[in-house]
Amino acid sequence: MRNETDALINGDVVLVDGVAGIVRNGVIELADGKTTTEAPDYIIRIPERMPETVVHNIEFPTLEVGDKSMYTEIMQTCLKWHGYGVKPDGDFGTETFEGLRRFRNDCYLTGDTVCDSATWERLLLF
Repeated sequence: MRNETDALINGDVVLVDGVAGIVRNGVIELADGKTTTEAPDYIIRIPERMPETVVHNIEFPTLEVGDKSMYTEIMQTCLKWHGYGVKPDGDFGTETFEGLRRFRNDCYLTGDTVCDSATWERLLLF
């Protein structure tokens, strides 16, 4: 949960009224296509060095190759900070597929290479 003294910084992943978003230049771009400057309910800050915290009770959709969305960019940002060399651009293409495949393999996740609830749970472990 956000502390009132916390300032938003570029790259923060946030939740505003149940909608995920990302901060760019002081404005929150939400997954539903809207923008806001409203204070978020939650901030997920993905720092250079991962602290040992767990984010609970935030639901994200299942993503697969071809998806282009804010959620895809959030997934890519998490993959990047876990060390999988993915560029956060919001486009689930070949580079993202390979990074996600390696991440899921390293987490012993089986099945299709999609970003499902089990994958999100591990991606959001900081």
